[in-house]
Amino acid sequence: MISEKQRKELFKEVSAKLGKEGTEWLKAQVMQFGVETTSKLTEDNLKAIYENLNKDSEPIEEDVIVIDDSVQCVLDVVEEEARKDK
Repeated sequence: MISEKQRKELFKEVSAKLGKEGTEWLKAQVMQFGVETTSKLTEDNLKAIYENLNKDSEPIEEDVIVIDDSVQCVLDVVEEEARKDK
């Protein structure tokens, strides 16, 4: 699992690059690894997220898809983490 320091740095980097849309983008990234919180990300997950963050591809909005209520719960957990780190 990633450290608390790595997790905070991730939030900082995402926010710096994507602004307020960064939280939604990060939620989508976390969901793709099947975890509910950034504190459960592995080093490999973190590396993939940074690679995706540095890509100049499609707009962020296309990466965020809410499928059902259970997915929304995951999104809420990640959003709460982002608020705590501010």
